[in-house]
Amino acid sequence: MISCSYSKVSGPGAWWVFMMQNVVSHMDRRSFLALQRRIARKGQKLLHLQCSLWGDDVRREEGNLLLKHGFERHRPPRRVNGCSQYILELAENRRVCLWGFGLFYGEQSGIYVGRYEFKPRVACLRRNVWTPEKFKTGPSLPSTLLLEEAVRWIAGYERWIDSVCGSSYRHTCMYRAWEELAEDLCSYPRS
Repeated sequence: MISCSYSKVSGPGAWWVFMMQNVVSHMDRRSFLALQRRIARKGQKLLHLQCSLWGDDVRREEGNLLLKHGFERHRPPRRVNGCSQYILELAENRRVCLWGFGLFYGEQSGIYVGRYEFKPRVACLRRNVWTPEKFKTGPSLPSTLLLEEAVRWIAGYERWIDSVCGSSYRHTCMYRAWEELAEDLCSYPRS
């Protein structure tokens, strides 16, 4: 289990790190199938938000932060509608792959967690995957170990963001996300 003290994690991403570690620490190691709905909803909301933040990092005016962090970008071919795939090689043959629709963590096999559904699945890494429909997954996880590692990686990435961009960067991203939601809501008819 991940032990987390909120005071040990600082910066604008601290709340996310704390909440996601809290989600993982409440999972039963022996049976990932017993993932509670409440925890799954919380994990889904956090991962959806994190994918939005990675999108902000990609679109940053001063340059793509995922590339600066060491990711390789693989764009979909022309005339193929989909998301770019970002791959970061880690120590011990581990890698992180990010798309606008989710993340993969592991070696050649590992876990895939979708942005809109927090159901970590066993998966094999394939390059040139541009849509979630093309990503092949297997059964639910028998253990939370890789998910815990992925969460720790995200926590480290958020600490790196804070050290490179300063504490105001994530705050600005959050404000922008809420402003975009407000604008989207304005387009709906009011009753």
